[in-house]
Amino acid sequence: MRRPDPTATAGELLARYLHDQAAEFLRSLRTYSEGDEEAARALRRSARRISGTLHTFRGHLDAAWADQLRAELAWLSGTLAREHAYAARLARLLEALGRLSAGTASLPGP
Repeated sequence: MRRPDPTATAGELLARYLHDQAAEFLRSLRTYSEGDEEAARALRRSARRISGTLHTFRGHLDAAWADQLRAELAWLSGTLAREHAYAARLARLLEALGRLSAGTASLPGP
């Protein structure tokens, strides 16, 4: 992380931080399309950081813009979280199917 410019205004520091987070978001988005799980985590992390910053500094921003962007980021984060949960569920189901096919599955007890 780079040192902030001591002569920069709060608005300039906020703009720089949001710019850095947006760049991280876009890097993660590019890698995410290639199927990288770490990229999905980085994408969710960037979305949360941007959303939190917009919430914290809402009074210093265009409130309508900040609220709309936060809603879109919340939707994206929720979608990514569900995708992660569905992928984990699919892996468990495929593993169970493999055990059933191999005849090694145990039946639940009474």
